[in-house]
Amino acid sequence: MSDVRMKLLEELMANQREIANGMRNVHILAKLKENMLPEQQPARPAAGPSLNAELFLAVTDVYYHEEEERIRLGNAKKSGRRVNVELTSMISAFFSKHLDDTFQAERETDGFVYVFKEGKAVCAIRFITDMGFIRGDAWYKIADELVSKLRYGLKHDQVFFIVSTLRNGLDQTHVQRYLGKDIGSNWQFMNDRHAVMTYLAKVQAHTSCLAEPGKQLLFMASELHPNILADDLHKMTPEMREEKRKEVQRYNWIHRIEPIMDQINRM
Repeated sequence: MSDVRMKLLEELMANQREIANGMRNVHILAKLKENMLPEQQPARPAAGPSLNAELFLAVTDVYYHEEEERIRLGNAKKSGRRVNVELTSMISAFFSKHLDDTFQAERETDGFVYVFKEGKAVCAIRFITDMGFIRGDAWYKIADELVSKLRYGLKHDQVFFIVSTLRNGLDQTHVQRYLGKDIGSNWQFMNDRHAVMTYLAKVQAHTSCLAEPGKQLLFMASELHPNILADDLHKMTPEMREEKRKEVQRYNWIHRIEPIMDQINRM
């Protein structure tokens, strides 16, 4: 074998050894990282608060301030009318803030927030804190009525429903019928995310008044409730309140709001 060919063969073998060593090193590093304790692993950049957390906490704040007002006035309970006005005002401000600049959201007396683009209504948003008065099959009838009364000539593909929580809004018999099994209790069900997702997929599918219910009907949380959270916050120290708000920011949401924002921005 010529000297040139011998040299080329030696270089090729050396390159192969380097590649093998490199792959072996990658494998070793992967195993080391896999076996690291959580505090030893490289830190990941912290994710900013989700739109869900921002909205849920804003809803909680409405109830929190209403509780302050209730105490100040010496009333026995919160004012549902004042809460509804504040909620729709907050929802309109929230969507105006996060949608593209060409959109403007405005609350109206029918309980909807309407989104306008260049002066023309493109969609309506209905926020529902919980389904306490429209639980089970009652929801479908109410949804039909609400969609049929939309203003500005909007149709069934131009409306979104956002439900903040399942808590205080479940019909246990209805849930068990959809799941085909006993759920023990509503609390057990709300803390079983697989069962929750299965049930809500069926609720979405049965909301036939919407063009694409899987994209137009959104549920944020299961066991968290903004009104209950607001009452709890009133009993806490400032430090405890701050920690509780951080817990909400880390919550595992059922559905996310971002896809609705994207849909509206494309209108």
